[in-house]
Amino acid sequence: MLKTGNFKKCPILLGANRDEGSYFMVYAQGNEKTPGNAIPD
Repeated sequence: MLKTGNFKKCPILLGANRDEGSYFMVYAQGNEKTPGNAIPD
């Protein structure tokens, strides 16, 4: 199948999820619903 090229050509997304948690921390600030005393000063 690969030799003949008999497959659907489509875009592929490549990457790693190493920094996935820090991405959401940056973009989610202000949207979370936490009590005022949940985050220490």
